[in-house]
Amino acid sequence: MAATNTSDEDEALVSEGVKGVDYIILDDYLPYRLLYVTAQVTQMYDERYRRELGITIPESRVIHVLARYSKISSREICRMTTLAKSRVSVALQRLEAAGILTRTTNAADQRLISLKFTKKGNILRKKLVTLAQEMEADIIRQLGKARAQDLVKTLDMMRGYFEHAPNGRRDKQG
Repeated sequence: MAATNTSDEDEALVSEGVKGVDYIILDDYLPYRLLYVTAQVTQMYDERYRRELGITIPESRVIHVLARYSKISSREICRMTTLAKSRVSVALQRLEAAGILTRTTNAADQRLISLKFTKKGNILRKKLVTLAQEMEADIIRQLGKARAQDLVKTLDMMRGYFEHAPNGRRDKQG
């Protein structure tokens, strides 16, 4: 990720422990550190969702999107959840089989489907929101409110960077 405003301090942060060697110390490498934290948070959520709600991370993402948007295409679900089409399809099948969603096909156009939460699904959806909010609050408590706000700003900046860059990244000309 090429920074637009670099300082000597920024250069020192990036280069520390790397100059003069032909390997990367993963614990000092920012992309690895981001991946590590993401994996830890994902594992924490996955374990709790499976244990307390009986669902997976992909299923939880699909539930969150369907709760917000009553009419949405599979393509949009994929985009909003960052899940591959096959993972969204499996999540929808599992949620339907578990009685959380009902699926009806449009009589005029067999390609179109409508997904709705069942009574059981609405109960699960509310439990999911509560659990997700509790877990987020735990993370915020660990970081402290100011650091959490700074982290959100940094993540928003990074997201904007990758969303507007060709192929999800920028070259040095930016």
